[in-house]
Amino acid sequence: MRRWVIVAATIGVLASAAGPIAAQPLPAQFRGGPDHLGRVDTRGVERLGGIAWTFQTRGPVRGSPTVAGGVVYVGSSDGHLYALDAVKGDPRWAYDAGAPVGGAPLVTEERVFVTTRGNAVHAVERRTGRRAWTVRTGQDLPLTWGHEGWDYLLPSPVFWESTVLVGSGDGHLYALDPATGAERWRFRTNGRIRSAPAVANGVAYIGSGDGLVYGVDVASGEERWRFRTAGADLNAADFNFDRTQIQGSPAVADGVLYIGSRDASLYAIDLRTGRTRWTAEDGTAWVVVSPALAGGTVYSGRSSSGQVRAVDAFTGRERWAHRTGGPVFSSPVVVRDTVYVGSGDRRVYALDARSGEVRWSFDTGGMVYGTPAIWDGRLYIGSDDGFVYALRAAEALAPQRAVYWDAGFMARSSVGRQPAHERIAEYFRGFGYEALDATGLEAFLTERMDDRAPSVVVFAMDGVPPAVANRDGAAMSLLRRYLESGGKVVWTGRPPLLVEFDEKNQVAGTDRRAPAALLGVDHQGWNADVYPVAITETGRAWGLRTPFTGSPGVAAGAAGTILALAETGEAAAWAKSYGGPEGTGYVVVPATLDTQRLHEMRQVAEYGVFRQAVSAAR
Repeated sequence: MRRWVIVAATIGVLASAAGPIAAQPLPAQFRGGPDHLGRVDTRGVERLGGIAWTFQTRGPVRGSPTVAGGVVYVGSSDGHLYALDAVKGDPRWAYDAGAPVGGAPLVTEERVFVTTRGNAVHAVERRTGRRAWTVRTGQDLPLTWGHEGWDYLLPSPVFWESTVLVGSGDGHLYALDPATGAERWRFRTNGRIRSAPAVANGVAYIGSGDGLVYGVDVASGEERWRFRTAGADLNAADFNFDRTQIQGSPAVADGVLYIGSRDASLYAIDLRTGRTRWTAEDGTAWVVVSPALAGGTVYSGRSSSGQVRAVDAFTGRERWAHRTGGPVFSSPVVVRDTVYVGSGDRRVYALDARSGEVRWSFDTGGMVYGTPAIWDGRLYIGSDDGFVYALRAAEALAPQRAVYWDAGFMARSSVGRQPAHERIAEYFRGFGYEALDATGLEAFLTERMDDRAPSVVVFAMDGVPPAVANRDGAAMSLLRRYLESGGKVVWTGRPPLLVEFDEKNQVAGTDRRAPAALLGVDHQGWNADVYPVAITETGRAWGLRTPFTGSPGVAAGAAGTILALAETGEAAAWAKSYGGPEGTGYVVVPATLDTQRLHEMRQVAEYGVFRQAVSAAR
């Protein structure tokens, strides 16, 4: 039997945010219901409060999560279907499907249904994770041209009146008995099916790789309707890329079916007449996503243009477009007046439904192909980095993250040469941290003292502006008052105010009393030698993993929280609390240009501010 390994981290911001998740109606399925409108009646994440938890699988997560009964069900390319506690992210069970699991799980009262890259449909007991049955479908149909590519998404099962409807790469739409997996009927198309059927008035509408949309009677499996897209008559070889396949799922409302195609069109089709009401084209950019419909607006996305678009549901005229930094294969989800969608630029976006303006975005670390699930103030999404993320809404003020670097103070800084400093700052800016110069730093600290929003400032250099900290009245300086108000500083270089400079910015001496006056920590024993260090269990909880060498910062007894100990017995990475929430205060982490260690530095920076202290969540 294949073994599986999981790593779960419970993180967030406020312990009060870790309450029970409200129950979700069953069955829970892709796009919210059989009509696939892509809108959910729940509390959304209009303001990002931070990471509630992450869960690491052993492969990219391109499947879409489904939330039901306080559990997140999601498949991974590591071949497992996972059931995760929606509040903490702890695994309840993992089912070995034997092949990459994709699509969005269908969850009923008793079972969870998923599809795999191994051409199979699995039914799993919801409470135990044990296999109920498996139906093997046929092999994927060959592609017409043979080089179409980007076949990343798998079909999601749909539940309709005691029947499981699911497409397959063998070109068939299957109707299965949910109790036994027995086949009730199958309907044949001439292309791979990656689409999930939308059901209205007893007819299942589904797109196929042959460029056609079919309407199939759910009771009998007989064809009732079909629509031929423009792509059905296009030859991929003429364009050197696919222009035919339909991979997204349709949405049906008020007698109109909305569906996208790789022929670069989003269609609105009258189900009664079978005629096109309108077509929204965009060059050659595929429409792989499943459209969402809310308030007379259709929300969709594009591949090569990287756009999320809102068009009028009646005319097809564009209302707004937002360009992301990568292809959009993730399907938009609408909760009230916010649209949530992932992108190949690694980010999840929350966009204003009326204007398309970005309310917030979050970098997952890997391309996002799946569709987010939103329920009760949390957003769940998988990423190509192998993680499942649970992002939470801000309960009060949204966390503020910033990184300080100012070329004007380079002469007074010791953390490497200028490009080295700037690389640290660029890394954090890439993850949404506000870039601060000396003036901006002063304003940021002052504003956070006033509004008391959870916040952290990473110092990418140790040249501190005099307006923020100086030797005269160091204990009353802006930096110290910010820390005492519950703020957090991540320091990467030599202690602040340690080195004295003359008017030409030349080193004039050292003053070991100045850091002590500023921080309330004795720095008499500090030196610049570097020794191997051992990361403590506390340091691991904060996010440190990779061994490094560092300078003995202060005596172990003087540091409040030790994150890493030098072999000399002194603290090389440590934190001093000033009465704020756990994880806040003054934190020392040695500077680095290594990408993995920068990632760990970010984990330390966000601990207790953007993600919850472990002890507070348990």
